[in-house]
Amino acid sequence: MNTVLSSAFETIRRERAAGFKEAHVHARNVLSALGASGIADQVLNATPENVPFQDIADLLGILCWSGQDNGAEIHRDAERWLQSSTDERRLYVALHLEAFPFATSQEMREVLTKVAESHPRLRERCFRLIAKRRNDSAHET
Repeated sequence: MNTVLSSAFETIRRERAAGFKEAHVHARNVLSALGASGIADQVLNATPENVPFQDIADLLGILCWSGQDNGAEIHRDAERWLQSSTDERRLYVALHLEAFPFATSQEMREVLTKVAESHPRLRERCFRLIAKRRNDSAHET
């Protein structure tokens, strides 16, 4: 793993409980080092397996706020990972980003139900997200 990513993950771990401050600077450094195009896949490909998925999800969440497109490409990539449902690590990351995946709750429910069926360890997380979105939608006016 390159030093830019390593520094970003160290800072994220240190700041997680108190809110990210310096992590935003490190996220911009990651963007500068790797480039914005395909950043989600680049981060996953460059990160060793021993880095917890939550660190990666937090970095991608910060990158959503740091990039030019407000995270649209990162969210499209996460949705692609969920639809392909082949790489469990990418699935864990996609399921722990801040925003709900997919434009509609119906599409999210269909895709996450398939993920839950093919990846039993993710079943609880998938159904929790489906229920949360349903609950959030019920409270909208």
